Amino acid sequence: MNDSNKAMVVEGKPSRTFDPSLWLLVVVNIVTIYLAVSENWSFATVLWTYWSQSVIIGLVNVIRILRIKDIANNKISDDHIKDSSKNKKPVSAFFFALHYGFFHFIYMCFLFVVPNDSPDVKAIIFASIAFLINHLFSYFYNRAADESANINISTVMSRPYKRIIPMHITIIFGPLFGHGALVFFLLLKALADVFSHVSEHKIKSH
Repeated sequence: MNDSNKAMVVEGKPSRTFDPSLWLLVVVNIVTIYLAVSENWSFATVLWTYWSQSVIIGLVNVIRILRIKDIANNKISDDHIKDSSKNKKPVSAFFFALHYGFFHFIYMCFLFVVPNDSPDVKAIIFASIAFLINHLFSYFYNRAADESANINISTVMSRPYKRIIPMHITIIFGPLFGHGALVFFLLLKALADVFSHVSEHKIKSH
């Protein structure tokens, strides 16, 4: 490996500085903010976009759980670790999907009753496709590092919930401040995306 390649890889993980999946996430968020402001998106449009991205994150996380190579914190024989990992991953993936899915079902019910606010379906579909492309690219780009790491599965299961926090804040406080606060909430969500991405792909063995 030459010096330039070494600079882009740290301890077998993709470099955060030269991580195209991170920069793609930044670009998608910037484009979303620009469209939301220039097209005067309603809060319903913004929230449905958040919701769809969060669902995408959950689906990708299910795949990540199923593809984890080794599960940390098993203080028993190697053979038993392999057997328990195989059994634990599907159960953990199912539990995460059930719990995370129920959360988003409740959000969906709430979004259907947002008063006096009609969502722009075309805008939601466009933004959702952009985020889907981003998160799929991120998954495949970081897959080798994710799957080779000895990861605590509970850590992987808990990560996506941190991205819901900006949605909570927007749902509770957004309508109180009106469209003047739209940029603030979009920036808050974008920053949460970036920090969550960096944190997720710095997961180490525990």
